[in-house]
Amino acid sequence: DVRRWDEALSVSEISQDATFVTEAIGAALYDLLATGRTSSLQRWITAARAAGAEGGLIDYAESEALLRGDELDPAMALATQAVRSLEGDLAARAHLVAGRAAHLVDRSRLAEEHAESAASLMRTSATRDGVLWLRFLAGIGTEAQDLRDRVDDFKRNSRTGIDQSAMAACASLTLAGLEGELEPAIDHARCTLSVAKEGI
Repeated sequence: DVRRWDEALSVSEISQDATFVTEAIGAALYDLLATGRTSSLQRWITAARAAGAEGGLIDYAESEALLRGDELDPAMALATQAVRSLEGDLAARAHLVAGRAAHLVDRSRLAEEHAESAASLMRTSATRDGVLWLRFLAGIGTEAQDLRDRVDDFKRNSRTGIDQSAMAACASLTLAGLEGELEPAIDHARCTLSVAKEGI
């Protein structure tokens, strides 16, 4: 829980033990990202760097913080560096950071490359959602001929939940805007938003 991570962070800041802070970041990172605790994540990174902690996990964690702070080029560079020493799902998630940053600075082909790399490494459903979404975003920038297939792929293979429903509605709106058939997509998006407001 939040209190446990805050206590571990305090210990990390005081002890400056590189091994402890690295292991603690590894354990806390998913929760910190899922709950949007960017300021806490930045404190973890500061504690890790002060303790002399290095490696792909720390680089990846910092790239997530940089992305959320809109420091896109540094986020891309650090995530790409992290990939070289990570494996499996963590490496895939680092590719997603680099890919999202690339998309936000209009480097769609680079975003596409990171999406493909992440797809080959992903191990979890959450990361799969990220890969499917990044493929869609990259496809907008590259004007991919299979953009509708990418939207359908996201709808078919992402997890069930309000976040995914909202993303699917957004993708449908984007596609409808490109194809000139906005009205049905707007109606569907309104339904999705009404469910989101209720917190269902």
